[in-house]
Amino acid sequence: MPAICLARKSIIARYKVHCTTAANLAAKCQRAAIEGRWTSMMNFYSSPRLLVIDEIGYLSLPEDAASALFNVITASVVSQY
Repeated sequence: MPAICLARKSIIARYKVHCTTAANLAAKCQRAAIEGRWTSMMNFYSSPRLLVIDEIGYLSLPEDAASALFNVITASVVSQY
């Protein structure tokens, strides 16, 4: 719930926000890597000012999916600075 409140306030302040679940993001990462769209996928997820990733830790992820998720989070943080 705090993430939803933060996202709502960010949208009201006219920041670009994207919300997803950890499982959905990991699946999209794996598909993008297989299809050769890794760079465009990384650009998409690192472009919003706020990226809300829900359900982290709710389901266990395979090692490669967890690694891809880590790369997205790292890219999102670095792109903001």
